[in-house]
Amino acid sequence: MIRFSPVCRCSPCTRWPPVRGPTTSISGQPERPGRTPGHWHPPSPRCAGISVSTRRRRRSPGRTPPHALSLTSPNPTRSGELVHRPETGPLATIEGGLIVSCQAPPDDPMSGPGVMAKMAATVVAAGARAVRVEGLDDLRAVRAAVDVPVVGLWKVGNDGVYITPTVDHALAVAATGAEIVALDATARPRPDGRSLAETVAAVHEKTPALVMADISSYDEGVAAVEAGADVIATTLAGYTMHDAVPDGPDLALLTALARDLPVPVVCEGRISTPRAAGAARRAGAFAVVVGTAITRPHVIAAGFVEAVEE
Repeated sequence: MIRFSPVCRCSPCTRWPPVRGPTTSISGQPERPGRTPGHWHPPSPRCAGISVSTRRRRRSPGRTPPHALSLTSPNPTRSGELVHRPETGPLATIEGGLIVSCQAPPDDPMSGPGVMAKMAATVVAAGARAVRVEGLDDLRAVRAAVDVPVVGLWKVGNDGVYITPTVDHALAVAATGAEIVALDATARPRPDGRSLAETVAAVHEKTPALVMADISSYDEGVAAVEAGADVIATTLAGYTMHDAVPDGPDLALLTALARDLPVPVVCEGRISTPRAAGAARRAGAFAVVVGTAITRPHVIAAGFVEAVEE
């Protein structure tokens, strides 16, 4: 499992750049030379007894992520536990609840800030803990209409990295008042040439927003946490390969990420029924995102039309 390792003795720790001067570990014991106290990493088989890629990616320099281990606890996280469970802020509001994706493509009659704001207000009245919204105009309208956390994104095109693809897009989304900026965190190259870590660092350094990393695989989830992401979402699982898109959510991926990562993992993608949403929570989702099944009347009605006319 991936764990925060303040007292770890595995080889990746001993290869970490040395700190200057004498140090003391969180457990109170002298640190071995060549280690930086209070870092986390994918463990080596020697440390955790499993085979996981340990290729290093540096976390955003100079920033302790909000999920960092409390200094009062000398022990690494156990399987199935967050390193630091949020007690305040947007993640505390979202935990255990439903996030509704209020989006419509430009050619949909529902498209437009006014409609999306009313849609968001409606789902919040029904009990949604947060909303996920695309586009600057829609984000501003929704932010003014609801008092729950807003997960914001900006789609550019339809190919490659198109969900909040650059630093400039991410900063613009945060400027609308979205508490969480969602962005593509797959291994594909970013249009502005920045790394994921650089993009996350820019959001953290220039705005108060958190970063939701939309990933498609286990390794991408690991890399996103190493890059400093505050929360992981399975949004792109099944969409970056050339194979057919699965019918339902990738619960196996969700379970593995929720078990191993020290940050919240949100399930998103192809959740079409309340039963599927409940299954995602039982599989370990910190929260569940549902979009089309709630906020796309065109798609919902088309399914009924097909069933009636077949």
